[in-house]
Amino acid sequence: MGGRHERVLKLQHALIQQADTDHLTQLLNRGALMRRAGDALANASASAPLTLLQIDIDHFKGINDRYGHDVGDVVIRCVARVLRETGAITGRLGGEEFAVLMPGHGLAGAAVVAHRIRSQCAATAVPRQRDLQFTASIGLAEWTTGDTIDTLLKRADLALYAAKRGGRNRVAVTSPSLLTEMVG
Repeated sequence: MGGRHERVLKLQHALIQQADTDHLTQLLNRGALMRRAGDALANASASAPLTLLQIDIDHFKGINDRYGHDVGDVVIRCVARVLRETGAITGRLGGEEFAVLMPGHGLAGAAVVAHRIRSQCAATAVPRQRDLQFTASIGLAEWTTGDTIDTLLKRADLALYAAKRGGRNRVAVTSPSLLTEMVG
């Protein structure tokens, strides 16, 4: 009886894992990432910082248009591999956009990781596409008292678009006051 029970538990665990995983990248999918973000925000405090990185592949439509969607998928998987190496909570928000949650990291520590991600993406050789190089833009936002995942994502998104406007292949940081200024 015990063996059957263990098999059922293993199957249940495998199904949960499959439901939480983005099929292309093997990172967390958006829903699973949002659940993990809720847990991370609940544990964030002044003595336990949390920073969110939002990553977007630059000129991704152009990659798909020039090389095809299959090569675009390879580029997405390349970025996922770079993000997985961070050891942080990583997920695909959709399309060519990703998020990395970094519990225990303030802006300074997370910025070091963000710059490493950016430079690793720029240096990545895409298999069987010698002439293809790609870059990524990254926006950072640090948790502050009263933040929800939505406000944290909004600030990271604002920083991401500042990086895009600044010329792409950049890291940009935002502050809680920026969201207030942008909304008000």
